[in-house]
Parts: sequence; structure tokens; C-alpha cells
Amino acid sequence: MQDYLNQVFADDGSRASALSRLDQVLERAGAAQVVELRRLIDPDNELSPLARWRGEIVNELARQGQEIERALTELAKEVAVNRATATAHSRTAIKGAEFEALVGPLLQAIASPRGDIVDPVGKTQGLSGSDLGDYTVTLAAADTGGAGASYVVEAKDKKGMSTRAALTELTRAMANRDALAGIIVFSSDTCPEPEPVSVFEDDKIIVALDKHNPDPHALRLACLIARWTARRRASETDADTLDVERLRGLIEAARRALKRTTQIKTQLSAAEKGISGARSQLTDLTTDITTALEELETALTDPAAD
Repeated sequence: MQDYLNQVFADDGSRASALSRLDQVLERAGAAQVVELRRLIDPDNELSPLARWRGEIVNELARQGQEIERALTELAKEVAVNRATATAHSRTAIKGAEFEALVGPLLQAIASPRGDIVDPVGKTQGLSGSDLGDYTVTLAAADTGGAGASYVVEAKDKKGMSTRAALTELTRAMANRDALAGIIVFSSDTCPEPEPVSVFEDDKIIVALDKHNPDPHALRLACLIARWTARRRASETDADTLDVERLRGLIEAARRALKRTTQIKTQLSAAEKGISGARSQLTDLTTDITTALEELETALTDPAAD
């Protein structure tokens, strides 16, 4: 270094000339450092850390975007299947048929395995001279000690009926058909009660049934409750041997499970409406990601840019 300074002074003969040369050296060194720094932060240079980071960010965003798109596609398929199923139901004999005709086969499927007998009595007069009560279900004699016991089922697809009016009509139907318990089945869009199964005074039950996509579980629970009540009232032996409190607990557990199932079905139905909105949000999010990456790249490539 001393030799270099001596040479500088020898050539130029002035201190100012030496400082000028030194400034030039430092300027070239600074320029070289800037070039090297730009190379390190150049997003287009595959060897730069920034390029690797950008690649990792882009890949991760793309992966997450694909997962979201795949989830939405699966949800759309499920909703489409549910919609097609509902449409198929609406185009079969269920469409335009009376609600009473829908309830009958479900009752038969529930009662027959226990040896109970389902009778359609809606077109005949009962004890009070009315036709109240669409079906009677007579319990198997083996389960009642030979005593006669039955429950009545009334089907209603009528809007505007209150719970009180429904229970009054069900009480009259029980008396008309000499039944020990009663079930009134509403279509789900006309039922005055919010839950799938509602029990009143142990012997009167209100059920909500979707006539377009009937799920028999609520009606099955109602039949079990009505059957148990009729059996207990008809047979003194059962009244002494049955664990009433345990049975009440099991009934309540089943009611809670049915309520939860109904809530989930409602949520799935609501999901259908949200799919189009979710797709729109995903498109907007993808646009935001692209814009953010472009702004980041510009800022890192040209820090002086606004």
C-alpha cells in the first residue's frame, strides 16, 4: 500500500491527485458491492436467497390454493348429489301424493318386525263417529300379556296449526280409535314444533317428517315411545318390571341425537348457498396473492421505486 501511495505521489506530484485516485478506487469498489448485492437479491437469479424464498412462497400458496379448490369441488359434488336425490324424490310418486300415503309404508316398516299390526283407518268412522286417526298400530299380544293395546297415528300436511291445536286433535283421535297413545306426524315445513320429536304427557308425540326426503328415524323413535307407553298402560306386569327412568334417559338421548342430525342437515343445506360465494372469494384471494407478489418483487428489485 505504501508503495502504491508513493507511486501515486511520484506520478501526480500532489496530494489532491492521490485523493482523487483513492476516490476512484472506492467508487469502483462500491459499484462492485452494489452489483453483488443486486445479484444476491435478484428474484430471477436462481442462486439468490430471495429467488429461493420466492419460489417457496409461491409453491406454498399454490399448494394451499389447490387444497381449497379441491375441498370446494368435493363439497360441490356432495351438494349436487343431495340436490339430485331431492329432485328424484320430488319426481316420483311422492310428488302430488297425499302425506298420509307417505306415512303408511314407513309405519309398516317400523311396526312389522315387532309383530305389530298397522291398519289404515282414515276412511272409516271411529267410536266418536269421526274419521280422526289415519292409522292404528296394534301391539303384538305376546308383548302385552294378551291385553289389547294400540296407538294411533295422524298425518298432517297443513300449515298454521299450533301445538295446542295439534295436541287437542291428537287427544280426540286417541279417544276415537280407543288408543293408549298417539302420534301426529307433520311435514317438516308445517310442523309447529322446532324439533324432530316432541313428547307431551308421555302419551302424545309430535313428529316432523321431510316429505321430499323422508328420514324414518324420528318416526321410529316416536313409535317406540308410543309403543312403550301403550304397553306399560295395558300390562300391569310391564309396569312393575320396566326400568322407567332408564327408558326415559334412553329416549332423551335419542331425541338429542335426532336434533343434532337435523341441525347438521340444515348446515349442509346452507353450505350449498355458500359455495358460489366461496368460489368468488377464492378468485379474489388468488388475485390479491398475485398482486402482492408482484409488488414484493418490484420493491426488492428496485428499492428506490415507489
